Amino acid sequence: MLTLKNSKKIFWVIAGFIILTITVLIISIILTGKSNKASRQEFISKIPYYQQEFTISYSKNKDQIYINVIKEPYDLNRQKAEKWIKDNGQNPQQLKILYTPTNVFRNLNK
Repeated sequence: MLTLKNSKKIFWVIAGFIILTITVLIISIILTGKSNKASRQEFISKIPYYQQEFTISYSKNKDQIYINVIKEPYDLNRQKAEKWIKDNGQNPQQLKILYTPTNVFRNLNK
């Protein structure tokens, strides 16, 4: 039979569990945010990056990545540059990237 004393114990156990869960979630959010920021800084520290087919540079003022594809095949070399970005822990879809030569990649810049 559930008594008032037992129901208070159950309430405090559940409340403690909820508080513990919320605390763990908050700590994980804080730590995840810091690790992503550090990862981005590490990535930016590797730029400028030069290859025969492409270069990758970064503008701090505009917070923008510039990919300059130097040689044909332009599309393949653009993909190589994006692969380098992914291999270094970043998602090209989440970065502001300007591709050059723009006449070749006009549709990608929109």
